[in-house]
Amino acid sequence: MSYPKQVLQPQVDATQPPPPPGYEEFRASQAAQQPMSPEEMKQNKARRALLGFMHMLPAMHQCMAWTCFILNCIVPGIGTIVAAFAVLTCCSKHPSIKDRCRVFCINFWFGWLQLISSALIVGFIWAAWWGWLFVVMSYIGYHDAPHIPEAQEVVVGERREEK
Repeated sequence: MSYPKQVLQPQVDATQPPPPPGYEEFRASQAAQQPMSPEEMKQNKARRALLGFMHMLPAMHQCMAWTCFILNCIVPGIGTIVAAFAVLTCCSKHPSIKDRCRVFCINFWFGWLQLISSALIVGFIWAAWWGWLFVVMSYIGYHDAPHIPEAQEVVVGERREEK
């Protein structure tokens, strides 16, 4: 015995607003996209992991970020500790005091760990890398620069040109 094939119609709920204009085209374009390959999935996972800890970095002014980077390269951990105190005073990324305290604690203790582990080569590498991330975050978070340098626009007089 076979059952008749049921065709499911989408339920229209009068209490929900209609979808925004262009929604159907967007859904159709999403459905037409090819699934990601395993390599692309691995790269996406690495990007998400990298972006996962970016909230722990203070977005300082560029001069302060370069100073902390140089301090981290000279004496590992000192630049990170200075950056931790900069979170409380001159960072623009963390508006609430709860976020500032969390980022302060993370960077303060990371600075001490970098200083302690500098007896091994790990502390030097970690401190230099963390200091470089301060510089990157100053461009992204404080100066509102785009992530991709090729996409930056240069303002010349009254007109904009692509780099």
